[in-house]
Amino acid sequence: MRPRDHMVELDPNVGTLANLATALTLVVALAFGIVQVREGRQKRREMATLEALRPITSADAARMWVHYRRLPATFDYSDAQFMASDAGLALTYFSLVFEDLGLLVKERVIDIGLVELAVGDAVTQFWAKVQPQATAARERLQRPDILEWTQWLAEKLSERRAGQARTPAYEAFRGWRE
Repeated sequence: MRPRDHMVELDPNVGTLANLATALTLVVALAFGIVQVREGRQKRREMATLEALRPITSADAARMWVHYRRLPATFDYSDAQFMASDAGLALTYFSLVFEDLGLLVKERVIDIGLVELAVGDAVTQFWAKVQPQATAARERLQRPDILEWTQWLAEKLSERRAGQARTPAYEAFRGWRE
């Protein structure tokens, strides 16, 4: 007896089906992996956004905001006495925070939509208040980068809101359920 006499011949369709099953398994695994990577990226982005917003949503930030609201209509960034005052420190604090937020939004590390909902008004109000002095400081010091990311972020937030009345959350999500 030859060894081949005991072997059963397989239908060629079985091999084709096995190859298709393997290919399908690989496609499903790849799709699952892509979904997992996207979900992980989205979660990291959400966490980065929350972490980036922490400095402006803290109790210290609330105290700084009180001092910031006392900023005079005009001030001079080069006035050391003013910059050492509570209002000057608040100005420095929010300048740093909003510069960071602008850069992180531009680099797509954090989500502009969440920034808009959480602190959009604060950013645009801040820029409106400091713009004349920032522009003057840029010219005087020949430093066009002063508050560049704050300006960029305020402009992007304003563009997003242009022509749109924002619906308050209590109306927009009236039918929301857990």
